[in-house]
Amino acid sequence: MITVIDIAKPKFYKGQKVEFIGGLGTIRECHPNSGNWSYLVGMEMGFRTENG
Repeated sequence: MITVIDIAKPKFYKGQKVEFIGGLGTIRECHPNSGNWSYLVGMEMGFRTENG
């Protein structure tokens, strides 16, 4: 059995809003990196908590 992984297209695109465990953000950059995609995500600022 041969598995083919298509990395020609990134899963997320520049400017796309994303949600993850740490909060909300926007994809700023994406680059192919050793068979995967690397993303730079800018997190949205939220309310400041007591613990910083």
